Amino acid sequence: MLDDFFSRAVVAGLGIAAVTGPLGCFVVWRKLAYFGDTLAHAALLGVALSLLLNVNVTLAVFAMAAFIALALLALQKRSSLSSDALLGMLSHGSLAVGLLALAFMTWVRMDLMGLLFGDLLAVTPTDIAVIYAGGLAVLAALIWAWKPLFAVTVNKDLAAAEGYNVAAYDVLLMLLLAAVVAVSIKIVGVMLITSLLIIPAGAARRSRGAGWTLCVAAIQHPIRTVYRGSCPYAVCRRARTSGSPLDARAKRMNDSPDLTRNQSLVLDKLAKAEQPMSAYTLLDELRGDGLKAPLQVYRALDKLVAQGRVHRLESISAFVACQHPECESHAATVFMICEKCGKVSERADSGVAKALAGAAKTEEFVVSKTSIELRGNCGKC
Repeated sequence: MLDDFFSRAVVAGLGIAAVTGPLGCFVVWRKLAYFGDTLAHAALLGVALSLLLNVNVTLAVFAMAAFIALALLALQKRSSLSSDALLGMLSHGSLAVGLLALAFMTWVRMDLMGLLFGDLLAVTPTDIAVIYAGGLAVLAALIWAWKPLFAVTVNKDLAAAEGYNVAAYDVLLMLLLAAVVAVSIKIVGVMLITSLLIIPAGAARRSRGAGWTLCVAAIQHPIRTVYRGSCPYAVCRRARTSGSPLDARAKRMNDSPDLTRNQSLVLDKLAKAEQPMSAYTLLDELRGDGLKAPLQVYRALDKLVAQGRVHRLESISAFVACQHPECESHAATVFMICEKCGKVSERADSGVAKALAGAAKTEEFVVSKTSIELRGNCGKC
């Protein structure tokens, strides 16, 4: 199921929708929309720090978002400025510093549009695992602390009178928001994560329920959106795989080694490029040739990768044309990525393949594919 890029996108979208719905209700109830924007903007600075320190992006984004949340709580107690002013300073300050840091790191290649607006179709199985692991942890914490969080949301004084630690539950809610931002940044981006928290919860307020009923309604809205968005693609797939003679002929054409027009355009652009290209960069380059939607590019890339004509570089979320016609016959492929000029060299090394095969055999691990990415500087740089 997860072999198809669109199936991965749907599964990831459903996972994000399930966790942002109930948490978004607290954002709406507490009027924390601007605070959500602040955490989202701080996420870009977290991405910059992860690239600078070479650490996991999700952990770095969570750490930065949590730091901004705790800094806001500390400043609210000591500063004479209003909460709106503090949020504005932290939000736009972190966004500006993040953009400057990324601009000065010229040795790092990345898709800035993907960071700002997300790239749902580029989701990997690892991303899905992170989304569902983080989402389940957030939902578990939300269920565990539901009663005190709801009490603090309704009236802090009454919650304190009942014995709840108001400050502790405020920190808990902010950390949960930071965790959601961290696992969602690759899917919806820095600029759109707050809308996924606010719009479903705001739309769900039309229902007459309260508490958990409202949370369930908030989950239904984004899930319905993901499902409806995937329906046209599902219909097309059923049409291609049905049993009529015309559909069988179309399937044979699709499975033939001959490339479609879109696949040829994408492959030709990658072959002529001196550097790896992301899907959105390819889309910008091919708009003049009639490609208008990201789905057209991803479908072409999906087919080209399956045929071995194009390789996906996981470390930089980009694609490069295969440099060896018989690449699939090699047991291991090594990609050397220059972080200064962006040039990628592809090399097949049987020695590396044998060493890795021996290690896998020792662990009783079955290898289906071996791909190694080395990042550094080439001889010319």
